Amino acid sequence: MEPEKINDAADLVQRLEETTGLQLTASAPFNRIAEILVDQGCQSVEVEKSYYCRDFMSQYAFLYGRVLEEIPRWPTRLHFFRENQSPDHYLGYSVVGPLTSPEGSATVGRTVIGYEQPGHYVTCREEYTAHIQGVRHGLVGTPFVQQDGRVMNCAHTSVWVMNRLISKAEPTVKDHYPHEIAEMARQHITRGPLLPTTGLWADQILNCVHGVGTEPLYYYYGDDAQRSPADGIIYRYVESGLPVIVGLPGHAVCVVGHTFDPNRPQEDDSIGDYKTPTSWVSHFIVQDEAAGPFALLPSRESEPNRLVAGPVLNASISENIRMIIIPLPRNVVLSGEAAEIRAHHILHFDPRVQKAMRQACETEVCQTYGLKSAYERDHPDQRMVLRAYLTDSNEFKSRMSKLAEDGTSSEALDVLADRYRCLFMSRYVWVVELSTEQLFACNEEKERRMIGEIVLDATASAHSHPEFAVHVPGNLFWNDPRKPLEVRHEDLPNDRPYPHKIHRPLMQAANS
Repeated sequence: MEPEKINDAADLVQRLEETTGLQLTASAPFNRIAEILVDQGCQSVEVEKSYYCRDFMSQYAFLYGRVLEEIPRWPTRLHFFRENQSPDHYLGYSVVGPLTSPEGSATVGRTVIGYEQPGHYVTCREEYTAHIQGVRHGLVGTPFVQQDGRVMNCAHTSVWVMNRLISKAEPTVKDHYPHEIAEMARQHITRGPLLPTTGLWADQILNCVHGVGTEPLYYYYGDDAQRSPADGIIYRYVESGLPVIVGLPGHAVCVVGHTFDPNRPQEDDSIGDYKTPTSWVSHFIVQDEAAGPFALLPSRESEPNRLVAGPVLNASISENIRMIIIPLPRNVVLSGEAAEIRAHHILHFDPRVQKAMRQACETEVCQTYGLKSAYERDHPDQRMVLRAYLTDSNEFKSRMSKLAEDGTSSEALDVLADRYRCLFMSRYVWVVELSTEQLFACNEEKERRMIGEIVLDATASAHSHPEFAVHVPGNLFWNDPRKPLEVRHEDLPNDRPYPHKIHRPLMQAANS
């Protein structure tokens, strides 16, 4: 399709209806896709009819080819471009039809597009490719699929999105097709006939998450459950590049990112002596098969409409959360909660670290960015900010080395990077960044800084001493986990704040 200038999403949808003969106007997911593409400058579409889609053929062989109803076998694949149909202008693709929804619109099959919006951070995304007449087209995006109501429902689609993200980066995890995910749901426990699907229970979703090759971490939020802050749990893992499945009343979505609003109205949401980044996270970005890709799930019910660009779900984390399921890499034992609690304990109860922090609070540099007020709580509106994320230890060391080499940081960072390079660590580590509100919530992203970090062994027990290293202003404490009682200390003169971690998917970093 080589149209004249595309004016808006409605114009793109109408022209595609005329070109393909598919009913698309009533499809909320496809309208959302069109909105995102037009916002990225989409001006050309290549229509690939009678496309052999392995995901749809999985559904067809599993069910649709065995029913009396005559169902076509061949969907249509649409490729989207900016100005011309060259690989440099490629925006992604969407497989549409041949199934129809109860409203009569064509269902959206396997779709991969990117998403860019100020203040929105999609941390779960990977590199994908498509071939058009033998020419390879690549993009960085996040997959999406709509349920068909018989083989896949919302929970299946959430598992499918999670699987397609992780399989791209982790060699031990393969792509699983819709019928395989449906069969995983009854692998250990079944609560009725497999088809047609009427929805999945939590234990069936756990079967699926385990079946695709990950270790599911489960949080229950029933009426009588012990409630941990759900937004903090989700943030830690999404910020690690791990997609998170969230259960809402009668629905499931896959969280792939979050917003960050440094001017978000603050409530008293500090956790004891510190704040977490969720104080500035108003919405989580989700793949919702009903609303479309990159929809927004509010953190609170009365969330003000700031930085909102796209459909907002009629639910919130604080009021409607029912469960959280995280697909952890194998051998990760320490949870994000435990890592953050341990970091807080080290900061406020380890006598050596306490002494170092108090000395740092008295320096002129630290007083300029509010460390004294935040750590010693001299000011009621100031708290330290702890930001925890799971990462590959080699990627962490590499990042610290690059920061030291760019020439913009202090000489203390050179010493710090050198010590980290030589430190014995497990493959996966929890990094808890230390910052203050003044440094963390800057309007300009490039100005946001941290003052130190605590690195913990992700394979250790929460009841042990899992820390590999503790860096606070002017001081580094580190130890070899094989000799946990031999803690070493080094002064870091001229220690200055330095940039936060670059948002990058965990497993992609682990295999790069």
